[in-house]
Amino acid sequence: MLSRSTTTILVAGSLLTLCLAWSGPAQAGCTKDTDCKGDRVCNPEGQCVDPQPCPPCDCDCEDEPAPVTQTPAAPVRPAVTDGTTLIITMTDDSPSTGVEVSCPSGFRLRAPFEAGVATVPDVPAEHCSVHFKGPVNARFQPVRGGQSLLCYLQGATAVCQ
Repeated sequence: MLSRSTTTILVAGSLLTLCLAWSGPAQAGCTKDTDCKGDRVCNPEGQCVDPQPCPPCDCDCEDEPAPVTQTPAAPVRPAVTDGTTLIITMTDDSPSTGVEVSCPSGFRLRAPFEAGVATVPDVPAEHCSVHFKGPVNARFQPVRGGQSLLCYLQGATAVCQ
């Protein structure tokens, strides 16, 4: 029978041999960039190397002007020249085709949008409503003759100022 210390040495040696055989051959080098220190990168051969600088640009950028981005001009609020005309200017790409103004006195008149502007003449100086016509119907109130409003649609709600 083997002594206790001999058995321990044999078991430890067997375990060490199994661990080395199971882990495979030791790999030197890297498999990914994070295996390398600092800014170095892992090349296809598994070595950490300094990154290569980018090749110089073959264009002469100074000769080409920088692209200009156009900001759309804010809509201008048309001036009302009399006290009975109502002017509605759309500030967005609204699908509205026109407006209808209706007043408590019975006044009702439609006007189409032309280049985003609808002009409704002879609107009374009372609290009227403007209904936006088209695929999306919306309403805003109060409006009256003598106003020039900038409007946009937010869902089915008209926002004017």
